[in-house]
Amino acid sequence: MSYIIDWQAWATLGTGILAVGGAVFVGLRQADIQGRQVTIQNRLAGIEELKLRQALFEDRIEVYDATREFLAQIVTHAAVPGLSKNDNVEVRDADMRLQQAFIEAIDRSRFLFRPSVSATLTDLWKTAVQINFHQKMQGDRFGAEDHGKHVDGEFRELKKVQAAHADLAAIFGDELTLSAHGATFAPKPTADETQ
Repeated sequence: MSYIIDWQAWATLGTGILAVGGAVFVGLRQADIQGRQVTIQNRLAGIEELKLRQALFEDRIEVYDATREFLAQIVTHAAVPGLSKNDNVEVRDADMRLQQAFIEAIDRSRFLFRPSVSATLTDLWKTAVQINFHQKMQGDRFGAEDHGKHVDGEFRELKKVQAAHADLAAIFGDELTLSAHGATFAPKPTADETQ
């Protein structure tokens, strides 16, 4: 029994084996590359989510700051920024900016927080207007009975503002945190808010 070596057949077989081996190698490399691309895309998506969370947090903190500054001005001076009379032009202009920032914060809060936050800020604005009304009604042209009624009214409304200012973090709640549960994109209303 004699075997004849056909080098051409061996070359064809070797070439086929090398081609299959190369194809398997390239396929495995491509799968590895695709796996890495998926990992990179997931990381990029995570980074984008963090950027969105950060932007949302920054927008929310601007609303919080405008509210805090407006209420602090009322609590500190017993006067409503932008509504109370002030002869100093610089103070009046600063008060108008505080008032405008708070009014804009009320509007923005509708989109950035759960509905109860916007409702509370709107109520605080109404309380500020009531403070201003009671202050204006305390003038000399009114009787002592009306004067006392408006002093009491002003005091009652100032207490509301002071309480809100002292517990401002509770008004805004967890939505002012940068954690995964705080900076959510669509605040979920509570059962009371859906009614």
